[in-house]
Amino acid sequence: MIRLLDLLARVILAALFLYAGIMKLRDPAGFAEELENYRLISGRVATSAGYLVPWLEILAAAALLTKPLRLGGWLASVALSAGFTAFVVSAWMRGLDISCGCFGSSDSTVGLTAAARAAGIFIVAAAGLRGEIGRQANRSQS
Repeated sequence: MIRLLDLLARVILAALFLYAGIMKLRDPAGFAEELENYRLISGRVATSAGYLVPWLEILAAAALLTKPLRLGGWLASVALSAGFTAFVVSAWMRGLDISCGCFGSSDSTVGLTAAARAAGIFIVAAAGLRGEIGRQANRSQS
């Protein structure tokens, strides 16, 4: 049962990150602008993130589905989802009325739904990372 849950989590997260990355790659400059709307980063940092984050999402998706890279995929998923959660919750708590940019340019605004979605993705990624670390530790002890 645990293996099935792990597989489902990996496939769903991989699909989610792949979709998000592809949607952001369609308009990286627009994604960079959405990042600037959070008022946490600006200028070159936002522009660089607008072009880099989508590729990191795609690489994380591929790594989650590739056994030798799985630990790295979980690590990347945790890091990306922690960042997304921090951005979304920060904007929501400051009352910013902005698009979340979670899947590229969208009409989805920052709020409870976006924060819950981001936190849920983080929790799944963190649980997956914990499980992968445990599996690797068990393999090395065998």
